[in-house]
Amino acid sequence: MTPVFPNSIKITVSEHNRMAYLSNNGKFAPILENGSVLEELATGEIPVFAPVLIGFKEGKALKLLLEELDKLPAEIQNAISEIHYAPTKTDDYHIVMFMNDGFEVSATSRTLYEKMIHYPSIVGQLDPDVKGVIDLEVGSYFKAYEDAEQKEGTNEEN
Repeated sequence: MTPVFPNSIKITVSEHNRMAYLSNNGKFAPILENGSVLEELATGEIPVFAPVLIGFKEGKALKLLLEELDKLPAEIQNAISEIHYAPTKTDDYHIVMFMNDGFEVSATSRTLYEKMIHYPSIVGQLDPDVKGVIDLEVGSYFKAYEDAEQKEGTNEEN
């Protein structure tokens, strides 16, 4: 509040954007850009216009992810359907993202912005009919789901 004379005050309200939803036992709680987790939505309400986060808890990993997501352009944020927290022995910030276009992205929250900013151009070079995993952890490469299935089929025959 700032006093403004005569006899009035000026109130400035700043809202935090909703960045994602935290999934918990089939219910969804909105998460704000500052990392605050709000009350769960009423039963039956479905999250819209933000990715669903699975396996996250309040803390460093969630805060870092939200900071990186906030830097991304809206069109890339809106392309993300789900983000799963999937830490590994070598990376406590590893995530797996499922995109609305059917691709899966394996990445780390530490470099999410600098790698995901190129997502549209990476997908533009891929055959839209061949889905798979885009790995953005170290470099960036694509592995089709069909390749994995064929490899498994070959191993079963041996």
